[in-house]
Amino acid sequence: AEEHDELKQVMAVLTDLGVELSFVSTQWLMLCVVNALPTETTLRVWDLLFAQGSRVLIAASLAILHLRAEAILEAASFEQAYNALKHLHAPALDCDHFVRLTLREMRHLPERTLSQLRAIHTVRVAEEMRAQQE
Repeated sequence: AEEHDELKQVMAVLTDLGVELSFVSTQWLMLCVVNALPTETTLRVWDLLFAQGSRVLIAASLAILHLRAEAILEAASFEQAYNALKHLHAPALDCDHFVRLTLREMRHLPERTLSQLRAIHTVRVAEEMRAQQE
């Protein structure tokens, strides 16, 4: 889809600048976007989370990337890109817009696909954890 072409460009810039998305996305996912988004926006994401399940958090993370795409694409340094991902309150103040972006992303995240991806990555993570323990 065209909107995901933009995210491919965002990921390319982040990679080129040495920004690991996991630096910020882990916090988004583990804390259910608490402190990442304005309070009203966070509560709206939680409404969706309770109604639709955990895929909402992935969709919200993709919505964040869409919101910050322009700033990331314009970033010339690690710091600029990282700051674009960390300073989300002003861009996410319009909670209705953010929810629309999240719902749009949810249409591209069928539960079956997520289950398949979880199965693949669960095995990989388990293998990495075993290797670290040895």
